[in-house]
Amino acid sequence: YVIEAYLETTKLLQDPASLRERKARLAKLEADFRTREAFWRESDLNPDLKAHLLAGAVPQADRFWQAVNKGMLPALARGDMDQAQAAYRQAEQAYQAHRRQIDDLVSASTTAQAELAQKTEGVISRTLWLISALCLLIMGSTLACVLYVERAVIQPLRSIILRVNAMAAGNWDTSTPGCDKANEMGELARAFNSFRDQLRSGAQEKAQQTDLIVSS
Repeated sequence: YVIEAYLETTKLLQDPASLRERKARLAKLEADFRTREAFWRESDLNPDLKAHLLAGAVPQADRFWQAVNKGMLPALARGDMDQAQAAYRQAEQAYQAHRRQIDDLVSASTTAQAELAQKTEGVISRTLWLISALCLLIMGSTLACVLYVERAVIQPLRSIILRVNAMAAGNWDTSTPGCDKANEMGELARAFNSFRDQLRSGAQEKAQQTDLIVSS
């Protein structure tokens, strides 16, 4: 807003006849500037940048508008070009000081953005590291569960199946390990061995009865 106003004052000094038109344009630009100033004051801008803007750039803009409104425009309305040029020089000095403040503000804003980007990158890196560690922990826990099920359930069941097949083939001497375990698989092993013993006893009695019948 101030740079546009500065250009307007430059053109106005070159063409004093356009005073009425450019005065209205300058009033509109100042009103827009004041609206933005109020917005900046109420914004949640970075406190350091906000202080730089309001305590550095805005006062220089106030000097510019004061030189224009109270010096240059009245002088041109009176036709006093010497006074108008003197007021213009004051406005130009205020604008240059305002421009330097804005340049410093842009530099500070760039630095703040770079620092924020660096902090954000650090947060993202730590978050990704935590997610990776959590994934590894979940994978490790899952693998441990699979190995436990394999050792505690699958292997005992496979052993029982092998021994059932052996019994079906007539091998009554096979026994199931794990009878000493105080869990469900231990109970299943003990039940299988008991079932095997009953079948073997029945088979032996049947063989004895068959031998008696044959011998008689």
